[in-house]
Amino acid sequence: NYTIPYCQWYGIVCNNNEDIIEINLRNNNLKGLIQWYTIPPEVTKLDLAENKLLGTIFGISLLQNLVHVDVSNNEFGGCVDMTFSSGVIYANASYNKFTCASFKRFNPA
Repeated sequence: NYTIPYCQWYGIVCNNNEDIIEINLRNNNLKGLIQWYTIPPEVTKLDLAENKLLGTIFGISLLQNLVHVDVSNNEFGGCVDMTFSSGVIYANASYNKFTCASFKRFNPA
């Protein structure tokens, strides 16, 4: 029974310590809900754009190492509170089904 190490999975980039630092799954026909708490805190780039993901976006502020986040062109809905650390350079949540949105930056204490 052979299992492919997660650092070799399509769309996953790891650092030398085998921490997942990038998730690049743009336009992969992904469908369903994301369990945001399962995304490793070391992730610096999260690209889930152009899929069919739904549900709400919450807990993204826990990803304090994020520099780039793109969840555009999905079916996310509800109210989104996207509070980011000061290191975020790019954030895109356009073309979803949000009913309200709040985008903020904070400086870690």
